[in-house]
Amino acid sequence: MENLSCGQVIALLSFYIDEKLNSNLMKNIEYHLNTCSFCRNKYMQLRKIYDNYADIKSRIEEDNDEYIVDDAIYRNQQYEFFKENLSAYIDNELKTEDNLRVKKAAIINPIARTELKNMLLFQQTLHMAFQKTKNNLKKDFSGGIICKIRDSLPKFNVNSDLSAWDKLINMLSNFLKSRGIFSNGK
Repeated sequence: MENLSCGQVIALLSFYIDEKLNSNLMKNIEYHLNTCSFCRNKYMQLRKIYDNYADIKSRIEEDNDEYIVDDAIYRNQQYEFFKENLSAYIDNELKTEDNLRVKKAAIINPIARTELKNMLLFQQTLHMAFQKTKNNLKKDFSGGIICKIRDSLPKFNVNSDLSAWDKLINMLSNFLKSRGIFSNGK
C-alpha cells in the first residue's frame, strides 16, 4: 500500500467521489481517509456538497419536466400559425385578418409573446448595426480615398497655377469638408 500525502488525497477527492480512479488508487485514498481525520473531514465536506448538488440538480430536472408539460398547452394550432407568420408580421406583409391573428396569439400565448419580443429586439439590433456601419462607411470610405489621393500628390504653392488634377482634388476635398465627411486628412 502506497502512502499518499494529504495534499495528494485532497487533490484527488473529487475523482474519488466520482469513482474515476483505478482500484489501487481508490484503496490507497480509502486507507488514508480511515487514518487521517483532517482529510476525512475534507472528504465529508466535499461529499456533502456533491450530495446537495445532486439533490438540487434532480429538483431542477423535475421542475423542467413540469414546465415542459405546461408548455405543451401553448404549443397549439394558433401558435403554429404564429410561428409561420412571425417574419411576415414583423415586416408588415400580412393581410389585416392574419395580422390580427398573430397579434392575438402574441397576447394570449406567453411563448409567442417571448418569441415576438426576441425577434423585435433582434431586428432592432440589426437595424442599429446597419445604421452604424452605413454611417462609418460614408465617412471613412469617401474621406479616406480623397485623403489618400490628396496626400499622394506633390505639395504645391497656393500662389502658383494649379493643374486641372489639383483643382479637382481641392474641389472634392472642399466639398467633402463642407458636408462634414472628413477634415484635415482624417
